[in-house]
Amino acid sequence: MEELLYKDITFDIRGACFWVWKEFGGAFKEKVVDRALTIELKRRGRKVEDQKRLDITYQGIKVGTYVPDKIVDGLVLVELKCKEFLTQGDIDQFWKYLKGSNYKVGLLINFGPKKLEIKRIVYDTARRAKDPRSDQRSISALISAEKAFTLIEIMVAAIIFAIFISSTLALFNYVLKINRRSEALRQASQGMRNFTEFLVKEIRNGQIDYYVTNGQTYSNYINGDSGSPCGPQRTPGDSVGVGDRPTYKAQENKLGIITTDNLQECFYYTDQSGSNYVGDSIFTAPAGQNFKLAIIKTGVTNPATGRNQPQILTPENMRVDNLMFLIRPVKDPYTPVGGYSKAQPSVTLIVKFVVSLPTGEQVPIYYQTTISSNKYDIPNR
Repeated sequence: MEELLYKDITFDIRGACFWVWKEFGGAFKEKVVDRALTIELKRRGRKVEDQKRLDITYQGIKVGTYVPDKIVDGLVLVELKCKEFLTQGDIDQFWKYLKGSNYKVGLLINFGPKKLEIKRIVYDTARRAKDPRSDQRSISALISAEKAFTLIEIMVAAIIFAIFISSTLALFNYVLKINRRSEALRQASQGMRNFTEFLVKEIRNGQIDYYVTNGQTYSNYINGDSGSPCGPQRTPGDSVGVGDRPTYKAQENKLGIITTDNLQECFYYTDQSGSNYVGDSIFTAPAGQNFKLAIIKTGVTNPATGRNQPQILTPENMRVDNLMFLIRPVKDPYTPVGGYSKAQPSVTLIVKFVVSLPTGEQVPIYYQTTISSNKYDIPNR
């Protein structure tokens, strides 16, 4: 710990003040106390100068005079008061006197009626005459330092602002990306619902077409040939016997429907053009293939070509990776030969859609539902 400046001198001054205050208290005027304190300090071997005139200087030039009550050992100024208590004004005034002189330490002492107050004031700066030009250089250096500090503040503020803008833009882009993703998913889900609602309505309002054959392609039908959209049509009177032979397999990727207008239509698994049936054994699209679900109807033709016109049901940004129809029963329950007694026709659709989002993501959507036909007049046999 740094030792107090002029500790021994101020210790003796404090001791002398206590002895005087113990003797007189606050009952006498400053002159009496001043003389008694001088006697006590000299008894302690201290040199005391009373009422010495001191020059007050400004940049080495005399501008006034200050007369302290005492100077002890030529180093410590002493100012005496005899009042109720010291005020902040007394302290501030004494500090200014000390600053304007060539002394470093001063004691402001009040011999009050109730207590003794001693305030130690220190102004420990280099006491030397200053060159005005040196002061000007110091001021210029201070101004330059303030400017440099301001530039640092500006740089820090600019960096913080840049970080804030970058973070805000990143957050905005992230929110925008999430909104686009959500909107794309919403549109895809809506497209999927539209398709499934259409399929459900067609099955419930119509009936399953059991007069189609397996293993057929659509090229002839699309080219305008007669027959069912799901393959060449068989009639109940053919030689094989429709009731003896299943029209559908255990798992199918096509479904024939007879509408309420007695028109035939076929839902089938196809490539993106819609004109190529992928085959009875394909339920999962090969890697890299963009398979769709299409519908083709009797009587729906392309006006430009006059040919039957397939229609793609799935949206452009959606592909079908898996498609399966489970048709039960697999052969016509309404025929008198070999039918399934009282078996209400139904279709279970199992499908996996994959949505391509603007963000580049591929999001799968799985869907499964079972729909019963609206035809209930099954023979009771």
